[in-house]
Amino acid sequence: MSATLQPESPTGDMGARRIVLFDFDGTLVHGDAYTMFIRERYRRGWWRGLLVLPIAPVLLAIAVSERGRRAAARMMVRLALLGTDQDRYRERAENFGRELARNSRLFSRLGISTLRRHMY
Repeated sequence: MSATLQPESPTGDMGARRIVLFDFDGTLVHGDAYTMFIRERYRRGWWRGLLVLPIAPVLLAIAVSERGRRAAARMMVRLALLGTDQDRYRERAENFGRELARNSRLFSRLGISTLRRHMY
């Protein structure tokens, strides 16, 4: 059985506006924005990398399983954000977002144009 997809009207059955969700990673931004943010934290705080060195063998050993990879990633994030409270985190994330927005090479032109079509 085949069906032809027809564009939906901007409003649903009861006149409510449709909601369209766009994920940044791989849709609007080439790559993973949060990973870029965490890597930037390591670049700007080189001493954080020194904290990883003693536990690197353990992180590599546990990363052989999916559960271990998640645990290793959590530890890397915790070290990248060590000493950062919620307000400072928000400030750093907003600054990173502004820097990211200035780098147009990272954005998908098709994704951005599709987003703009849905906005208006």
